[in-house]
Amino acid sequence: MINLPTGLFDLVPASDVAKGKWWQRGIYLVQGCSKVSAGCLNCWSETYETGRCQRDFSKINPRWDRIKELGRGAPQLWSVWNDLFHPAVPDGFIIEVLDRMCSWRWPSKAAERAGDESALVDPGHGYLILTKRPERINPWVDWVGETVPGDTPFNVSMESPPGWPEHVWVGTSVEGPEQIGRIEELLRAPVAGRFVSFEPLLGGLSLDRCLGICKHWKSKDGRNKIPWHPEDKTKIHYKKQGLVSVDYKKIDWVIIGAESGANRRECKIEWVRDLVRQCKAADVPVFVKQLHINGKVEKDINNFPKDLRIREFPGKG
Repeated sequence: MINLPTGLFDLVPASDVAKGKWWQRGIYLVQGCSKVSAGCLNCWSETYETGRCQRDFSKINPRWDRIKELGRGAPQLWSVWNDLFHPAVPDGFIIEVLDRMCSWRWPSKAAERAGDESALVDPGHGYLILTKRPERINPWVDWVGETVPGDTPFNVSMESPPGWPEHVWVGTSVEGPEQIGRIEELLRAPVAGRFVSFEPLLGGLSLDRCLGICKHWKSKDGRNKIPWHPEDKTKIHYKKQGLVSVDYKKIDWVIIGAESGANRRECKIEWVRDLVRQCKAADVPVFVKQLHINGKVEKDINNFPKDLRIREFPGKG
């Protein structure tokens, strides 16, 4: 079993967890988005951008000027807003973001002047990228391999074991059974840590195909070539290509939350409880962010039903 560097979740302060936050710092790398499913109806980001910022939310604006903010300061767990894999976001912007996330830094000005690359240090940051469009990840990775020079920070990581940078987790949003396909697309992507955000949760779900252990087929140099696929081919097919198999957990983390806002839609406690049960059976950590209790959005975990007082992080319990 691959052991992911789950220590990055230790970066989230207990004070933030108490507020229902599963990240430490959020950053708008993309302004604007477009609606793709029912979960987008009461988008909090659209409310923020059109109201407070007076922006046209339908216009996608990649913020090239903000990329340099990534990795600054003391180690933090970053959450990337809005959808980095929106089809209107250029491939080149995404690689600039991932390169920045994978870049090491000089420990001092003197070390930088000396130019000894062996002195470079890992900044220690972690990143959570949440997308409603995981189907774009594989084509984008192919584009990188065909187009981007091999010595960029992201490519160097991809060409070295274990492949995709382990401090960059990728997740997808699912609000109901109609969006389960997003999880299967995420499972096909050659990423390290995978998570699913069921927020806003708008219906009951069965995760039979999405939880548990699966095999990924990798080249012997460690690069993840053939991720899991629900219609997997035979072992002989992959071994003929010189690939080796490694066991992976399909989904590494699940976040559950009721919808907030004045126009929020119902999230039944039994839906949440059933998701928690399925995750527990598959040994997947769960973070229950917020619930609907007595007609209100409740974030105080002390007011949750006792069996739903769960805010777990991978590797922390």
